[in-house]
Amino acid sequence: MKPSGICLSFDDAHCEVWCRISPMLVAAGCRATFFVSGMDALSETDWASLRALQGDGHLIGHHGMAHRRAGEVSMALDDPRRGDPVSYSDFESWIADEITPGFELMAANGIERPRHYSYPYGNCSEESHRALLAIFDTVRTGVKGAGTYDLRTRCNIWGAANFGKRAKDKVCGHEPKVLGLEGTQDLVLCLYMHEPLEHRLNWLISNVKRLGLAWYTPDDICEASK
Repeated sequence: MKPSGICLSFDDAHCEVWCRISPMLVAAGCRATFFVSGMDALSETDWASLRALQGDGHLIGHHGMAHRRAGEVSMALDDPRRGDPVSYSDFESWIADEITPGFELMAANGIERPRHYSYPYGNCSEESHRALLAIFDTVRTGVKGAGTYDLRTRCNIWGAANFGKRAKDKVCGHEPKVLGLEGTQDLVLCLYMHEPLEHRLNWLISNVKRLGLAWYTPDDICEASK
């Protein structure tokens, strides 16, 4: 049995801003995961920020070269639900465009090969899970609701709830779920942001400490799935 806690991640490419909030995370004992997209458009300052985050003990994840939906690859090319301007008929070609170049750019810029993937828009399918779990240790989906993961399920597919939406002047709607972790075990509330909102992070950090909760990473989720 393990104490319940929080798995915190960030999406897209807000590298410099992420780097600025790293000290507050490190001071709280939080190793966050930063899922990066658009690697071909990153500046040297962005890469330096990612290297600094990695040096602080955070994880760098993959969020797609062009932020394209993965679930739509498994749809027919003429399916009206397909919203991606680039259509792929198979995952091999999608991975060649969307995944592999990101690995190469990260390696060239001093970033360890990502072991975890976050689906753009949360868009996924059973086929995309099979394709991506052959490459990554875990994949993160989008979920409605709290994004609570039970470590006892031993599943390397996990979901997170958006901790950065709704009215920006409020903490947000996940306070009951955070507070409800008190006294529980083996439950991980997975939360993500894009650009960090410091007042929400401060609230979260304060309550993790007050309630005696733990911080988790996708590595911990992956370990639990073994």
